[in-house]
Amino acid sequence: MAESHQRYEDLALAHVLGGLDSQDSAEFRAHLLSCRDCRLRVAELRDLAAELAATERQERRRAAVATETVRRVDHHDADDRSRWERWSRPALRVGAVLATMVVLTVLFWNYHLRRVTGNYEAVVERQAEVLSILASGDPLDVRTSAGVTGAAAVSDGHLAVSLEAFPELGEDEVVVLWRVDDGRASVVDVGRAPQDGAVPFAMQVADADAVVVTVESASQRPTAPGNRQLAEVRLPPGD
Repeated sequence: MAESHQRYEDLALAHVLGGLDSQDSAEFRAHLLSCRDCRLRVAELRDLAAELAATERQERRRAAVATETVRRVDHHDADDRSRWERWSRPALRVGAVLATMVVLTVLFWNYHLRRVTGNYEAVVERQAEVLSILASGDPLDVRTSAGVTGAAAVSDGHLAVSLEAFPELGEDEVVVLWRVDDGRASVVDVGRAPQDGAVPFAMQVADADAVVVTVESASQRPTAPGNRQLAEVRLPPGD
């Protein structure tokens, strides 16, 4: 679910800055519980925000020192000092703002480049893994509904599934990937349906009985697969 996961990567910045509404915030916090990559991304963004705050504090201190220096001009130059202060104070504020903007741009541009590069690498690696298992693994039946089609295979405890023609979902709906062990289901991943309707994924399935893909409400934290099931792959014993 690389493309659907992109949304959570975009939400990470708003989460750190406190700009998410209650619905997106609840969804993102639920996603963080099962996504190590997003937890690391949030930690990185918080570090960047801390660096930015430190830079802003430093600029404020510099501006305060410069202003105090101006105030100590000899009283015989009071008129000149008054004119200088009227010019320097807004100029210092503008300088501090510009310096902060430059730092912010550099920090987040570097972050953006790392994120984009990491996303491309992750997509390529994931697709390569899925194609490799589908080509060489033991094929499995995929039970689908709602017009979804799919293929699946398992190899050495690793399952690969490729789903196509995924339906368009509502704004409050997310795709949930479940792993079923001894009748108990646990969430593996949560994401938005991709625009092209394709959902490839690979995962370890040692001792699992089945893998299920459902559509759930984004405003809730599902604890079991709901009624809207789009795909199910039953695994043979021993895998």
